Amino acid sequence: MPQIAPLYPSATERSLRLASLLFPILVECAKQGKLISYGDLIERAQTTYPDNSEIQRAIPRASGRILDVIRTFCLRRGVPDLASIVVQRGTTVPGPNYVGLAQASEFQKEAFAFNWEADGVVFEAEVVEAIRINKRKLLSEAAARDVLFAYFKENEARFPASIRNHREKILVLLMEGFDPHEAFEMALA
Repeated sequence: MPQIAPLYPSATERSLRLASLLFPILVECAKQGKLISYGDLIERAQTTYPDNSEIQRAIPRASGRILDVIRTFCLRRGVPDLASIVVQRGTTVPGPNYVGLAQASEFQKEAFAFNWEADGVVFEAEVVEAIRINKRKLLSEAAARDVLFAYFKENEARFPASIRNHREKILVLLMEGFDPHEAFEMALA
């Protein structure tokens, strides 16, 4: 049985919204029995939703949190893991952080064999409810600065030196209630 617990501690509102855009694309791929690369998934979503600024700013290397929302949803509903069909370009294997990497091929076959139409899997209602529950908490500037500093110190090795040029943008995103991981990724996008 695959691990059901989410890889990330909580789904952010942004992750939930973006997952709701990627979910139907993944269902379509699964119905066609096709794998899709991280880059092709984001590109297809950007083409499908040209007026959605969040998906237009999305980048493939930051899609893990979004796909974890989909993976967790699928497993909680007892349906095959759609995140398993998102793979590294030129391979049939999900990224190294995919939970269940050793069984990915098996999960992919299950996703392809599942009757997504007959079982009426509805993702949108889950997203609406999760967003209602997880409304972003606005931060004061002082609190946002504390979060920015702590997150940066903890993850400094992961960031390019140019991250310092984005400090004010990150600060604003944190004050708007974005989670630090998302704020830093959005600033770099």
